[in-house]
Amino acid sequence: MESGNITAPAPEVQVIELSDEDSAKMRPGSIFRWVIGYERTAAGTKRRVSQIVFRDLPAITRMDLRHRETWALETIRSLGL
Repeated sequence: MESGNITAPAPEVQVIELSDEDSAKMRPGSIFRWVIGYERTAAGTKRRVSQIVFRDLPAITRMDLRHRETWALETIRSLGL
């Protein structure tokens, strides 16, 4: 993975860290969100948390590839972006 001139190692995700639903979605090239941070309980205890969630995007068809600009605009609109 590259960011500007800095090359960072690609993250490795252990399947055990995923929910059953998300582990079924894990494939090379899948888009996911990885949130890493701290959570504070009502009692004030602080703990480190990590959550990985795979996106539910529509499958791309050959027709979509032929009409990619229209498809992109419709997808952006359907996601509310």
